Amino acid sequence: MGKLKTGAAKLYHDFFKYWNQPKEGQYLSNKEFVIFSFGWTASDSVSAVTSYVTFAASCFLVGSIYGISFQSIFMIGVIGLPFGYIWGPLGMSVTDNLGRPPKQTMRLINYLSGFSITIAVCLFLVDEHLFEAIVPGFPRILAVMFLMNPVGLYFGMFKLRWLSPRFGKYRPAIVIGVVPTIVVLLLLVYLPIGSIDSANRLWVIYLLFAVYGLFSNFSDQVSNLINVISPNSQERLNLLSYGEMIAGILPGVVGILLPIFAMYTGGMTDIRTFRIVIPAFVIFFAPFTLLMAFKSKERVILEKNHKPNVNLLEGFREVLKNKYFWIMNFFQLAQTLAGGVIIIANLMFIYALRMDWVLGVYGTILTSAAIPGQVLAPTLVRKFGKRAIVLAGGFTTVLQLIISYYAISSGNLILFFIVSYIGYIINSISVKARRSMGPDIWDYQQWLSGKRLEVSSGVFNLIFTPFNVMIAMVVPTVYGILGFTSDWDVLYNDAIRNKIFLASLGIMILSALLSVLPFLFYDLTADKHKKIIEDLKQRAQEKDDAAEQESLLTEQAAPAD
Repeated sequence: MGKLKTGAAKLYHDFFKYWNQPKEGQYLSNKEFVIFSFGWTASDSVSAVTSYVTFAASCFLVGSIYGISFQSIFMIGVIGLPFGYIWGPLGMSVTDNLGRPPKQTMRLINYLSGFSITIAVCLFLVDEHLFEAIVPGFPRILAVMFLMNPVGLYFGMFKLRWLSPRFGKYRPAIVIGVVPTIVVLLLLVYLPIGSIDSANRLWVIYLLFAVYGLFSNFSDQVSNLINVISPNSQERLNLLSYGEMIAGILPGVVGILLPIFAMYTGGMTDIRTFRIVIPAFVIFFAPFTLLMAFKSKERVILEKNHKPNVNLLEGFREVLKNKYFWIMNFFQLAQTLAGGVIIIANLMFIYALRMDWVLGVYGTILTSAAIPGQVLAPTLVRKFGKRAIVLAGGFTTVLQLIISYYAISSGNLILFFIVSYIGYIINSISVKARRSMGPDIWDYQQWLSGKRLEVSSGVFNLIFTPFNVMIAMVVPTVYGILGFTSDWDVLYNDAIRNKIFLASLGIMILSALLSVLPFLFYDLTADKHKKIIEDLKQRAQEKDDAAEQESLLTEQAAPAD
């Protein structure tokens, strides 16, 4: 008991001792740590709410209320593929150069944008019923793509040129995104979209979501900011774990309250929930995300007068040499297989038991399971390494799904809750280890190429997207064969729901197994990363010394007045 009191007293003393200044060898003061965590909890609360508002047929608003089918969403994804290959690389160049791409790239952007917007205007004049066998409102869907890609690019340039000198690469999205997101969200739910004919309804929804997507990522910047908030890998992991203990408080409350409030507006499949409950939560929490923008810093090891100058093709060539990016992208490819699967708990609580409110309780219980994982993750990762923890988490997920099948089949809900809880603890530790790999890989890339190329790594999206699209079609194809397309009411049918349950479970098990395989080749250890950071510091200091010497020589060579 005496040691416990002594440890607690030391913890209390150190907390205030390092309130304004960080510990030696670290970069975050406790004050910044706490403030960032509170901004994080607001951000996650917004994300928890806006996860109900996505351009996907599995979204209740899009699929159940507005009646958009899985097939239509899939076809839009296929049609948009070529646009991603054209505009995606240009967007990467814009971001990695902080809104000021090389002159040659800028000229290309201007020419392509003028051409694209002209085509968009022409397509808006074409009969919307043309080629509707492909997808309803096909010409207008194309018009939106031709219009919004250049609009998004110029918006990104404006945002970074205006805000990056003060807020860095990632915080501008938070500064500029809050108010527009709320406005577009209200348009999505209050415009009479449900009364529009099918030929026009889809493209109107798609246009609104395209505008919504320009701003709504303000609540998705936590991971990016953690990646650059400190060069110290263990400190980043501590923030991921202990910081999330603070950040997880409000999302857990939201998980309980949102479904309960939704009961008074007709449930999660009623438009009134999306007009009243969801906007209210977003409007309340969104302003607090600004704490991350105004009260934290981006700390990347670079020379003092660093100005990015990333050639488009050069950036792609460099990131493709990084084997760790390949590992992460093969992992994501395997995860895509289960990406469109209906969550088992949703099938059981909403459609089998018809008790929406239980879903909120279940989610909150699982959220509380993250706390042991958050406490244990830094210690376990330090002892066993990130790779071992990630592998253990993947195989545990497979075991959890198998036991869940037995629990649901036998009607043992207590066993289902227990295995879900234990699985969530282990998975949360695994997720912390995997997420902390990301900034280590970014640091390795900077060491490898001499430049920060975080966004250029998006070239992997161009490579993997066709495979992701094909794999993503597995779930809707299987669901369609089993009798489930856009009519969610069929899930109230026991026979169809049971088939969907078995298919979903099988797909998730296969996805979990495939996901762990790439990490067998991950070897970026803590010691290796520490040496990389030391080398980057030495390089930056050498460049600063050279620049200072050059400046001194220039002053000496200048003629006297």
